[in-house]
Amino acid sequence: MSNSTATAIHPFEKSGLGAAPFRLLYCVSLPSPSLAEQNPEAYNRAMREAVASGAKGTCEHCGMAITHNFIVQSSDLRRSAVGSDCVGKTGNRALIAAVEVEAAKIRKAQRKSRDAAKHAIWMDTVCHTGETNAVRIDREAAEAAAKAQARRDAVALETAAREAEAAARIAASRHVGTIGERRAFVLTFSHVASFAGRFGTFFIQSFTDADGATIVYKGGSPIGGSLDKGATIRVVAGVKDHSEYNGIKQTIIERAKVEG
Repeated sequence: MSNSTATAIHPFEKSGLGAAPFRLLYCVSLPSPSLAEQNPEAYNRAMREAVASGAKGTCEHCGMAITHNFIVQSSDLRRSAVGSDCVGKTGNRALIAAVEVEAAKIRKAQRKSRDAAKHAIWMDTVCHTGETNAVRIDREAAEAAAKAQARRDAVALETAAREAEAAARIAASRHVGTIGERRAFVLTFSHVASFAGRFGTFFIQSFTDADGATIVYKGGSPIGGSLDKGATIRVVAGVKDHSEYNGIKQTIIERAKVEG
């Protein structure tokens, strides 16, 4: 009976850490000795904070020195700092699992710290350009930013130029003739659009006259036949309507007859 009772006693109970069951509260790591060399004030501050959080620097179960202090609490609310190896020997699965989770976080943080240190060394290394990698990266980023800004500025200038040109065209546009009159036009062909309609193909031709006014013809067949852009024709047509398209004044003609 006494042997069974002895076997059931938690190892931490035997070492006077309180009554089982035990649970993990958190982990406190002591600062690295290298910090003491680099920044003694920061090291001392970190050490004071660790001690205030319960770190002892030695396992209260076995007395061995430890860097990572796992703070466990007994059922009678006693807190103790123990090492992960001692936790692993308790056979307490829940406590072991909790410590393993915290240990994995510590290893991940250590890897990140090592990677950061390696990266810092690489950044200070002189590369093929004769600069440190840090200086080269900053210079290349600044050059890329300047190029991107130059592209944005160029696009903005082109946009402004197009908008100014469009505004000028709108301001300069005018209607030609009087609605209902028939008159002669000398027209320069711009473009044509065709649409399939209920009664066959419908054409919309756009021209400019000698003064730059926009003249539009709409009908079942294009006047002048198939014209090349810039081709000039003389026509007599009726002024059907005065309208606007995208702000530009247009003169719509009908019953156009090509002369010459």
